[in-house]
Amino acid sequence: MEIFKNKWFNKFAKHEGISDSALPEAIDAAERGLIDADYGGGVIKQRIARPDEGKSGDYRSVTVRNHSSDGNQTRGPLCL
Repeated sequence: MEIFKNKWFNKFAKHEGISDSALPEAIDAAERGLIDADYGGGVIKQRIARPDEGKSGDYRSVTVRNHSSDGNQTRGPLCL
């Protein structure tokens, strides 16, 4: 699985102590259907747990998922 972080998110993640290992966990949860909001067109809002605090006061990230032309989700790149 490929995960892409834009410059802003990378800087934010470093400042807030969000590890790269937390990102695949959030993506795995989304792939199991555990998402915070679905905006349609492959755009979702997903929770990323704060270090040592869990999801109660968590971060939210808008994530873009690739879909094939027939509408099925693919395991392509995800952007946070």
